[in-house]
Amino acid sequence: MCQFIETLSLNDGVLDNILYHQARLDRTIDHFYPGSTIDLSELLGSEDLPTEGWFRLTVTYSNKVDNIECIPYHIREIERFEFVEVEALDYGFKYKDRTSLQTIASSLKSNEEAIIIVDKKVTDTTYTNLVFLQNGEWWTPKQCLLKGTQRQYLLDQGLIREADILMDSLFDYSHFRVINAMMGWSNAPIYSINQIQKA
Repeated sequence: MCQFIETLSLNDGVLDNILYHQARLDRTIDHFYPGSTIDLSELLGSEDLPTEGWFRLTVTYSNKVDNIECIPYHIREIERFEFVEVEALDYGFKYKDRTSLQTIASSLKSNEEAIIIVDKKVTDTTYTNLVFLQNGEWWTPKQCLLKGTQRQYLLDQGLIREADILMDSLFDYSHFRVINAMMGWSNAPIYSINQIQKA
């Protein structure tokens, strides 16, 4: 039985973007376990969650909730990014099994992160979506591995736009951010494009 996860930001007792997480969970359940339902607001509203501090809250589920974990969160420090080309990588749903992504991550140092390339196109890192700055506008790859909740929220808000981003043209951009459920527009680090190791 496939297991999936939803990872939410819990900041001083407030769950961020829970409606976006619910929408993705619903799509996943409808695809793999039609007829099953999980209501995140109801589920988490009955939990004794921390009301102070910043936490990563992970709900593991299949056709039912299998586990809830809440751990303190700190943004990881990354100094360098490296292209990693793969033939294909299936992560269209947020599977609990992240073996293929973990294999990529394990090949790098603790202060390094991969920019995953599929068919010469930029996709994601091993744990975030990407957005790139060019001439005052922010662009996110159309070919992302996973349609993240933060990515969708920023698209809906008009703060970012989708584009085909090729590895060979990436240095036409000046800066970039890594975004996920824990790192939104207000706290996602901004990196220089020169922090990417050229292939």
